Amino acid sequence: MSHRVLAVRRLTDSTFVLRLSREGLEFRAGEHVRLSRPGVPVYRDYSIYSAEAEPLLEVLVREVQGGSLSPVLGALSEGDEVDVHGPSGVFVLDPRRAPDAAHLLIATGTGI
Repeated sequence: MSHRVLAVRRLTDSTFVLRLSREGLEFRAGEHVRLSRPGVPVYRDYSIYSAEAEPLLEVLVREVQGGSLSPVLGALSEGDEVDVHGPSGVFVLDPRRAPDAAHLLIATGTGI
């Protein structure tokens, strides 16, 4: 499904947050989406950066010099379109499995 770019926010020289319209996409924390540009047969998986209840969709991207997609995403402007597939992934917390259990969650980031 096509999503509209709302903003590209640079965090460092090589990382940025791609902010997209939500278009009714439902996801759970821990899932990821696959992004591409319309008409470009290159897809990459990105962790979802935004919270489940936010009205927009954000992904954190590390721009790879000479990469097939990340430099293209970094050059997008407000109003451009991005194809979003998913969400998918199984790295989610299922509270039905142990509703009263304590959980220790450790993370190192989104692969950056």
